[in-house]
Parts: sequence; structure tokens; C-alpha cells
Amino acid sequence: MAAWRAVASAADARPRIAVLTLRSKEDIARFVEAFVEALGELGYTDTRRAEIESRYADGDIRLLRPLAQELVAFKPAVSLAGEPSSARALKGVAPFLPLVCPTLTDAVIPDLVASYARPGGTVTGLAQSVEAITGKLLQLAIELVPGIARVGFLYNPSGASMRFFAEAVYQGARDHSMTVATENAQTPEEINSAFDRLIAQQVQAVLVPANGLFIAQRARIVQIALAAHLPTIFPQNLDVQAGGLASYGVD
Repeated sequence: MAAWRAVASAADARPRIAVLTLRSKEDIARFVEAFVEALGELGYTDTRRAEIESRYADGDIRLLRPLAQELVAFKPAVSLAGEPSSARALKGVAPFLPLVCPTLTDAVIPDLVASYARPGGTVTGLAQSVEAITGKLLQLAIELVPGIARVGFLYNPSGASMRFFAEAVYQGARDHSMTVATENAQTPEEINSAFDRLIAQQVQAVLVPANGLFIAQRARIVQIALAAHLPTIFPQNLDVQAGGLASYGVD
């Protein structure tokens, strides 16, 4: 934090902060509110306000790079990436721009940081790679759906951490002699067809891992699942508030 303050102070009395996220403006509202509140605690109040420029990809990973280019033109002193994919986009267009990401995972090593303990370079943040946390989604499905033997797994090939999530689910399924039906959805338009295929395979519940696309499209996912009478297990309580069955994950 001290290093960030030094960069910001040196750049301008009103430091410019670029914020990029794969999520929608509504989905990230609580996050931004907490961020602005913390800026106030650091002295960036009405009399010395930080200038924040934000861009939202609304779940479409294809928009991240052009949005990152827009933000770099804003000439920020530091950038804030909502998720690893946003961090990659910012680093790709501005490799020397200081960058903070609150959701770093194992997948970003070594692309963004050398290690959690000593990240090096221009990227820092918080790690949310809690061991086997995605496997807990499967455990919840087992506890909540009696006799479940076949579970669906929604997979976004563009997700930086998706491979790690899938491995945890596959291992848990092997331990319980269960079958996992995995279907890809890389864009909002592909979610419907992915669910059609899961339904055709007669899955008894669907696991939806942490992913910017799936967060942005939670309303669509819940609507499809409810219409098919399919229980859904998510990583965030906001997903349950939207109509999902249960959630387990980092707040």
C-alpha cells in the first residue's frame, strides 16, 4: 500500500486510477464502493479526490483488450483489475503500469507474478486460490441432491483458472464414483446451448465455477436452470440471491 501511495502521490495531486473488469457495472458495485471507501481512509476525500476511470466487459472477454487500451490512453498512475483475465489484458497493453488485482489465482503464475510471496515486476494483489475450494461445490451437490450420480460442470475455456477448477471437480467425482458432464460456454450466447447439452445428458445438478462470464450472466444461468428444474451450485451468495440453490466460496 505504501508503494502504491508513493506512485500515486508522485504522479499527481489527483492520481488517476484505471479500473478494468470482466464483470458488469452492477455486479462490481459493492467492490467499487469498498475501494472508494478505502481511498477515503487513505486521505483521498472530496478535497483531494482520486480520478477513477472504469471499463466493464459485461462478461465478454473479447472486449478486455480494447477496453484496456482505452484505459491506458487515460494515462493512469496505477490500475486495478477485477480478475486475472483483466489483469492480463492491462499488462498486455501496458507492461510497466503498476497493477493491483484482488483475485489472483494459481493460473497467473508465471504470466503475471513470479510467486505469491515475491511477485516481482509491476503486479501485486490478493490471492484467492484456497485449496480445493471448487471441490466444495461438488460436495454441496452431494449433500443437497439425494442419490446424485451425474453432475454437470459449466466450463469457460477462456477462464484463467478454469483448468484448476475442473481438476478439483474431476478428482472429487472420482472419489465418489460420480460422472461429470462438462460443457463449454465462452460467450453469453453459448450458455443456452451448453445447458441444452447438459439437460440432454440428464445431469442432476450443475456446478457453476467462479468466472467473470458466469458472474455477469448469472440471471440467464439461473433462469435456464430453474426452467429445467436443475439445482445449481455457485461460488457466491449473490448467485443464491438470484435463484441458485447454494453457494460456497470466498467473500
